[in-house]
Amino acid sequence: MEKGDRLTKWKYSGKEISFDQVDDALKALDNACLHCGPDKHSPECPIGKAKAELYDIKCSDKRHIPDVQL
Repeated sequence: MEKGDRLTKWKYSGKEISFDQVDDALKALDNACLHCGPDKHSPECPIGKAKAELYDIKCSDKRHIPDVQL
């Protein structure tokens, strides 16, 4: 990670992650999406749940204006 990167903790590992890593994970999940629900995700969809959690992290960084769709 570059010096000056904003960091947050990923609750599942307790490790610090950068907001760039959050963006990369959201992009990867977009590519993995199988559109299992009527719009995009069903309520039980693990991809949708992971995207929602990462989106919340992204929204907590005031430097980023979220541009992803869940």
